[in-house]
Amino acid sequence: MKILILAKMDDNDRIVQDFIANYLADESEIHLLNVVKIPSEIPLQINGEVIEFCTEYNLSKYYEQKTQHQEILDKSFPELENITANCLIGNPLQLVKWYVKEQKIDLVVSGGHVTTHLEDIFSSSFANHLMQSLSVPYLSVKGTHPQLKKIAIVREFVDPAKRSLVIIKKMQSQFNAKIVLVKINTPNSHMDAAELKQKMELFAQLNGLTDPEFLTIEASDKESAIKDLISKHEIDLLTLGHIHRNGMSSFLRGDLRSDILNHMNVPIYMY
Repeated sequence: MKILILAKMDDNDRIVQDFIANYLADESEIHLLNVVKIPSEIPLQINGEVIEFCTEYNLSKYYEQKTQHQEILDKSFPELENITANCLIGNPLQLVKWYVKEQKIDLVVSGGHVTTHLEDIFSSSFANHLMQSLSVPYLSVKGTHPQLKKIAIVREFVDPAKRSLVIIKKMQSQFNAKIVLVKINTPNSHMDAAELKQKMELFAQLNGLTDPEFLTIEASDKESAIKDLISKHEIDLLTLGHIHRNGMSSFLRGDLRSDILNHMNVPIYMY
């Protein structure tokens, strides 16, 4: 498995690296990538990297940052051998998408922080753009998590099928964590108990989930329901499939996954 860790050169980097070292480093090929962002008017290559020998702009400060960041990356994960570290200059989103495709990455991981609603109004985080454009699963790590005891998989369970849960099962088996399959029943997205149990059981069977717990939450708002789920059921890792808002709520408040990503203080795996 190839894991791409996006290094931001802040305190969250150590948290992310510790999480990967504890849960996913075994038998994995680790790639560390940092991108020094440049102004949009500077010309780029097709992959999003700055054009070499650009004479129209003085890029010396960006190359100095690249050298400094590369030195930090090279000292990361000293206990691991199978690791590649790169610092590039250019457009972060473009370069990450290119790197994922070029290196055939299986999972992208980055750190994050819980945002306020005011921050949501005046900015759109890089993680939001990344989550919406990636073709592979994405893991956002927040806070310190010495052990995983409960992993929640939140889905609609309308059409059970095999999904990208290999990484989740790997983490589950390492710590004998409990898998909880969760459906949030809202007035606009409701399923009766008998049908839901049947579809959850089929989902578990198709994905090889061992002895999962089934949980149905009756709520009017999915984001609030997920906050309650995390606190009341002591969830250590939240896994999100394709859950959506309905009707006007979706139009007014945007993508539900983005709000969950921004407002929940637990690691979140999106696929």
